Parts: sequence; C-alpha cells; structure tokens
Amino acid sequence: MGENEDPYEDFYERARKGAKTGEKLVSTEELAFLVGELQRTTNWEEQLVLIEILGYAGGPSYKGVLEPFLLSLNATLACAALWELCEHWNLTSRYTEQVATFMHGTPEDPLGSCQMRAIGIAGNYLLDHSDPGLLGELISLVEGAATNKETAYHALHALYHLMKYPNVPEAVALEMARARLDREKDEAEAQ
Repeated sequence: MGENEDPYEDFYERARKGAKTGEKLVSTEELAFLVGELQRTTNWEEQLVLIEILGYAGGPSYKGVLEPFLLSLNATLACAALWELCEHWNLTSRYTEQVATFMHGTPEDPLGSCQMRAIGIAGNYLLDHSDPGLLGELISLVEGAATNKETAYHALHALYHLMKYPNVPEAVALEMARARLDREKDEAEAQ
C-alpha cells in the first residue's frame, strides 16, 4: 500500500453505497475490525473516517462505541459522533442534552461548525417530535441575535424548517414557534 493511500477507503465507499442502497456491504467481521481500529488509533483523521464508516454501515448497536467521542476535546470528532447517533441512527431522543449543549457552542468548537450541526439536528428532530427543551433552546438562540447573528440565523432557519417553511416574516415565525412551545409545555405538564 502506498504511503498516501487511505487504508479505510474501500470500507468507506462500500459503507456509503450500502447506506444508499440498503445493502449490507460491510460484514459484521469487518465492522468488528473497524471498531478495533477506532479504539486503537489516536489519529483524529482516521478516527473521523472510522466514525463515518460506522455511521453508514453500523447501527444503534454500535452506539457504545461512538458515545465516548461526544466528550472528545476534538469538536470535529464529537460532532461526527453526534451526527451519526442522531441523524443516521435516529437516536436524537437519547441525546437531547448533548444536542442542546452543542447548540450553545463549546470552547472546543471555536468556528461553530458543531454548533450549526447541532442546531440542524434539533430542527430535524423537532419536525416529527415534541421536545420543549430543544424547541426552547432554538427560540432562545434566535432571540439572542444581538450577541451572535450567525447562530441566530441558523436557529431561525431550523425553526422555519420544523414549521415547514411558512411564508411569514421572522417575527411571526418566532411567535408561531413560541405558541408551539407553549402547547408542548402544556401537553408535557398534563402527562
């Protein structure tokens, strides 16, 4: 193998293709090997590729392998793990606390890329689920526009997304989101 060749490229391509077609193109034995590689390597770029491969070819039974990366000081790895757990494996309901934490940004994510992904995860989740905590976080980020316009913009986009893009001004969209939040809080209290 050449010096610049990616040892995981074949796994990655097969995992991606399998995710698109619904075929199992990475075997259980290969996944076990890849988990071992992920636990062995300290190279963050290799870890990132391995997390992505597991996201495509693995599934919720591998959540215990990815969960430790949520605490990584490397925001790229933490964000990749959060994305796979929530978006690829539909486990957002188990990780709402982590999503909310990343939505507010972390010192490990100075460029805010993980923050933006977490906002997107929240918006996608809230399309089909009720979660007053996450919805309240999105609203508070929009209301905090004076402190961070880019974050507020992404949070507002997520609100429009979860409301299926109504053709209304920003203030009306925010009022619609607040009304939904009030309903969700009332429903939660009634249970």
